[in-house]
Amino acid sequence: MSDTKSAYSDASRHYVEDVVPSSPKEQERYQRAKEREARHNDDWLERSVNINDITDKFTPGAIGRKKGYKIKYVGKDYIVLAD
Repeated sequence: MSDTKSAYSDASRHYVEDVVPSSPKEQERYQRAKEREARHNDDWLERSVNINDITDKFTPGAIGRKKGYKIKYVGKDYIVLAD
């Protein structure tokens, strides 16, 4: 099993703590993401997933690359885009 979850958590923490406060554009993106989370959080909690399981299944061996404020994992047949 990969350790995608730890890498993703570290990248997310860096984005929230270091990038967002220093950029008005990123503050807007973060605010929209929080609004989207508030709208959909109940559904997401009912259908939680483990990012390690998803990347292992659909993009085995892929290393996440930053794409804007998201992380993109590219496999042979699939792409996993996490935010």
